[in-house]
Amino acid sequence: MVYGYVESRGRINLERLGAEQGADSISDILIVWTAKHPQGGIYIIGWYNNATVYRDYQDASDMPTRKYKDEYLSYNAVARATDAKLLPEDERTFPIPRGNGGKGQANVWYCDDPNMISFREKVLDYIETGQNKYKRTSNTPRQANIFLRQEIECVAIQKVREYKVREYYEGLGYLVESVEGDNAGWDLDIKKDKIVLNVEVKGLSGEKVSVELTPNEYCNMMRRKNSYRLAVVTNCIEDPHLDIFSYSSECGCWKSVIGVSLKIEEIISAKCSAQE
Repeated sequence: MVYGYVESRGRINLERLGAEQGADSISDILIVWTAKHPQGGIYIIGWYNNATVYRDYQDASDMPTRKYKDEYLSYNAVARATDAKLLPEDERTFPIPRGNGGKGQANVWYCDDPNMISFREKVLDYIETGQNKYKRTSNTPRQANIFLRQEIECVAIQKVREYKVREYYEGLGYLVESVEGDNAGWDLDIKKDKIVLNVEVKGLSGEKVSVELTPNEYCNMMRRKNSYRLAVVTNCIEDPHLDIFSYSSECGCWKSVIGVSLKIEEIISAKCSAQE
């Protein structure tokens, strides 16, 4: 199970969700979770399907799994884990309207204003059909001449790596601009509304994620943790697969969408020359 908590100014108005007058809870509710982006705007970050919503906070003092730092965390929503969806950070691109029936200052928004009928339909359609699915490319015939094959692979990797990243972000509605020739410390600027991401792209012919960063790239990676992304396309020649690593302040490390941590080894080099 997953347990949701939202701080409300008062008791949750279950009647606006279709509950009978005075009911303590209501089931089979779709809860859409939103959050403010650090660079501005409010976006959908996930949802609970078939959830139960409670009018008042539920005591969790008898639930060991709800204990955090010697405190039992109450909740006012619960759903099966299989009915819960948390969007990867860069896929949180569905904006929430403000004003004229849109979301106000309160944390609980019932979205039942007549002006929001069209918006509700768009949200339902997004939840049902809006998830990206990568399309695998067909296998590429291998070149017999090893040196020619290496040259072809090098060019192919350069093309495939940027294509996969563009395909992913443009599919989410981002504008993708190459800054590779500007020596910025990353390859692509990814923009949508007020969101700006700096993406360094690496391509590999093998399946193992292991790449090197220049001092400029690594410096920007550490300095721009909130906006920097390391996009690695593995198996570029035969079956490209994209992994995007972003910094998690919660665990203090760089992690991919599926939770794989990035091990970083700093390498110090030097140049030595004889004195005359």
